[in-house]
Amino acid sequence: MSIASSRVDFDRPRRLRDDEHHPATPYLVIPEAYDDNGFRPQPGTGWISSQSLLLLSDAGELETSPRPNVTYRLLALMENIGAAPVQNGFAELWLAPKPPVTQIDPAPAFVYQRNPMTPDARWTSLGVSTFSLPPSVSGRGEVGWVLSPRSWTAADLGFCAVVQVFEPIQDGASSSQKSWEDRKLAFRAFSPNYAGTWNGTEQDATTGQVLGPVQLKISQEWNIVDRGGVQAWTPTCYVDARQLPSLPPPGTFEGIWGTIVGALYYSIKRDARSISMTFSFRKDGSLEMHLLKDNGGRTTASLTLTQPGPPPPGPDKILLNRVRQIIPQSWPAQRKADAEKLYRAFAALP
Repeated sequence: MSIASSRVDFDRPRRLRDDEHHPATPYLVIPEAYDDNGFRPQPGTGWISSQSLLLLSDAGELETSPRPNVTYRLLALMENIGAAPVQNGFAELWLAPKPPVTQIDPAPAFVYQRNPMTPDARWTSLGVSTFSLPPSVSGRGEVGWVLSPRSWTAADLGFCAVVQVFEPIQDGASSSQKSWEDRKLAFRAFSPNYAGTWNGTEQDATTGQVLGPVQLKISQEWNIVDRGGVQAWTPTCYVDARQLPSLPPPGTFEGIWGTIVGALYYSIKRDARSISMTFSFRKDGSLEMHLLKDNGGRTTASLTLTQPGPPPPGPDKILLNRVRQIIPQSWPAQRKADAEKLYRAFAALP
């Protein structure tokens, strides 16, 4: 499609065609993106990175990447494209320890295949919220919102948000755990932000001997990339090892890949020698590095951020612009207060 010969109206999501039929009952959807038409599967990787799931900090900031020791509530958006209103909608909000994916290639390739998300005792419930939505007009519905009743302080940064919405009488809860098939189920894997310059000291993991100073500059990309079929690549990251005592002499290959379970894996091969590193956040916001040499030697380092990198991408403003910013008098006091805070966060987005 030529840009010169066509025009895309990004403020108007694609509506249902006449032959697609507007449901006569409520028809809830958690939009994967601003142009989600309610059918599944959708193209791309919205099944694991839904734009309708966001983080609202205690300070009133909308974010797409968690920060250590910051307290958040989970925001979820939903739409009704049915011809009947949703009077008593429910949203169940969870944190899962990892996304619904299985690594299928050995490190450091980091190709993932989607699989069903099965709740277990490791999941954290953020509560159940209620909502209502008017009927759609010509297949275009109003976008509503809920905030999780419970908040949490980000420490384990590899989590995945899980939200299910339903209307119990005419559009009930699904038993599916496959967001790529279910319009009322959404996942979002929240990628930690490693970007920036990190300084610390490397030491031998066995003896505790200090080996010398470390300075690493990490840059990262954010988008989970569709690989085709049921597979996806993780976001790519890069490391400039400015100081690292264990680094072999210069050679032929360097590469770093971010996982989507809250850590980075880094492999360096130089002159037939190799080292492997993993990075993970500590609760105090420092970065813990574990290094494995090809001779079996192990070292560690605790790294402190000395210069932040570029910020992560912001929320999908086109989707957020479709939220009707109203505060009805009939709303409970808590929802009114939530609405005021949320709408201020919308207005503060760049």
